[in-house]
Amino acid sequence: MNKKINIITLFPEVFPGSLGVGLIGKALKNGVFEMNTIDLKKYSDKNYRVDDRPCGGGPGMIIKAEILSKCFDDNGFKRIFFLSPGGMKFDQKMAEFFRDEVEDINILCGRYEGIDARLFEEYEIIEISLGDFILCGGESAALCILESIIRIIPGVLNNIESSEQESFSDILIEHSHYTKPNIWRSMAVPQVLLEGSHRNILNWKIKNAIRNTKKYRYDLWISYKFSIFSFYFLKFSIKHINRVLIKNYLIKN
Repeated sequence: MNKKINIITLFPEVFPGSLGVGLIGKALKNGVFEMNTIDLKKYSDKNYRVDDRPCGGGPGMIIKAEILSKCFDDNGFKRIFFLSPGGMKFDQKMAEFFRDEVEDINILCGRYEGIDARLFEEYEIIEISLGDFILCGGESAALCILESIIRIIPGVLNNIESSEQESFSDILIEHSHYTKPNIWRSMAVPQVLLEGSHRNILNWKIKNAIRNTKKYRYDLWISYKFSIFSFYFLKFSIKHINRVLIKNYLIKN
């Protein structure tokens, strides 16, 4: 799978950054993905500006529509993912969507107060947020998002189970981990993990993941509880519907 990544930024020197080291860097070197940085400053106006003051007043500057449109058109970009705190919150499911459904990932790193809103009417621009906080620009967010996508491409990680069994692969966060020595500063590794019973170990991991989720991410635990309730409600509903259908069939026949 060859994933092409185009990054529109005012600071191309940021890349590949952390994407050029470790297993991700190895994947880049081996051509698993291709990274192309586009310096937005090359599309600046005659005054070497890419931004201007917002109409109606207010703080900060806005990246001009004519600058970005020239960049989009020259590169043939139809769909652009704009990193902005006002966008959809990025998560593991979205990373899987990018891996499976988006062949060319065109990322626009936001700066200043944002971009001219008319661009949203002219192009397919999808806003994505790393979280409910503000950064100086989208470059560091792009590195995080791209790493989360690239690492789950088959062949990037040495052990595929590493990506399948970690936090956010389902609703729960990951279970706790231990290694040798079995006793460290009077604290012991849970005995069940040393006994070799795969069934008991799996049960412990599930219970521990539920405990960790409830303790550290109560919002996810509520979602987990709701999903369990929904599953049993649906199971009961289907069983009830089947009973009604069978009863009606017997009455008619």
